[in-house]
Amino acid sequence: MATVIFKGKEWHTNGELPLVCHPAPAFLLTKTDLTDIAPQDMTGKKVILNIFPSIETPVCAASVKRFNAEIAKMDNTEYIVCLQRSAVCPFPL
Repeated sequence: MATVIFKGKEWHTNGELPLVCHPAPAFLLTKTDLTDIAPQDMTGKKVILNIFPSIETPVCAASVKRFNAEIAKMDNTEYIVCLQRSAVCPFPL
């Protein structure tokens, strides 16, 4: 369990937060073309995971829109893989 600070108050997560610049645990996601993607498919690239509760909520939809805008501003995006996944939607967005 990790502890995070939100609006000045301590909160505890249900698990540990991933470490920055450390290998991700094994996972398998489905891409928009319905093929699978795993960490080994992205070797040599910076991978950004954006996981959110539900794209159908206004807050999550706004955060994904902002996230995409910020990614678009980055240099060398051909070396970046951005995986976005809703925790409740089984299909890729």
